Amino acid sequence: MTKKEWIDAKLKIVKELEILTDEEVIIQEHLINDNYLVPHDNLIFLCSRQNFNSRINSLLHEAGHVIIFHLSDRDFTDSQKGITNEYKIDFLQQEILAWNYGYELSNSLDLDIDYDLFNKHARKHLLEYIRWVEL
Repeated sequence: MTKKEWIDAKLKIVKELEILTDEEVIIQEHLINDNYLVPHDNLIFLCSRQNFNSRINSLLHEAGHVIIFHLSDRDFTDSQKGITNEYKIDFLQQEILAWNYGYELSNSLDLDIDYDLFNKHARKHLLEYIRWVEL
């Protein structure tokens, strides 16, 4: 993926999220080796050290979290109650859903992404969460 393709895809994703949520969505790129969503602010942080292919996969995943936060009727366990087994399972389910929604979003927007790499990226991160849940 080129820089231009990254910028075009990013704009498409933001526009679609803003239509779905009826709220502004902001993407902030930073040097920290982490990608995450601040849900109540619709603020997505992405590591700018990733190549554009990895960055689009991370953005799609975080976009999946935006969709879950705004459109899902699921009530996930709150981490404020502690890191219980119930919380860990809900967390894992949310991560799986976020990858699935990100995949569906890329298809609906007809994004030209490397789906083999997307799936590899998703499996890698889900395996990390599965190991955490097992502890």
